[in-house]
Amino acid sequence: MATNSLLTDLPKRIDYRVHKTSITVLLAAVVCLALSFILPESYGHKNAPPEFAQLGLLILCAIYAFTANNNRRLFIFAGFVIIFLSLREINYGRTLWFFADENDPAKFPKWKDIPYGWLAHVLVGVYLAILAAVFIWKKLWRDFGIFC
Repeated sequence: MATNSLLTDLPKRIDYRVHKTSITVLLAAVVCLALSFILPESYGHKNAPPEFAQLGLLILCAIYAFTANNNRRLFIFAGFVIIFLSLREINYGRTLWFFADENDPAKFPKWKDIPYGWLAHVLVGVYLAILAAVFIWKKLWRDFGIFC
């Protein structure tokens, strides 16, 4: 019964208004779409300017999350999730420029060819398990205002 109630209450919980942030995201999507037709294909490779821009934006978002004044628990958790996204963006260090092939800058070594490669996936799994445990232990879903 609780699930059925949740599904019937869901339309009441969704905010259908257009906010400034919604307009910003839509404008960014339009700009990205336009740039995809203009920029050369090499901009889609790893370590290209858009990749560094994404990484810089993710780092700024993490800083913002860690310095937020309201809803500290949720924003600190979000900061750690954003750190994970930042690490994922650079494939946990595997796609950094100093690992790139000199002849083909879009080619990177396999995990088994990197000294810490065997450890990378283990650490990622532990990090995600800790994030999931903190989310459950601190009951952070309550901060979203749904599933309460």
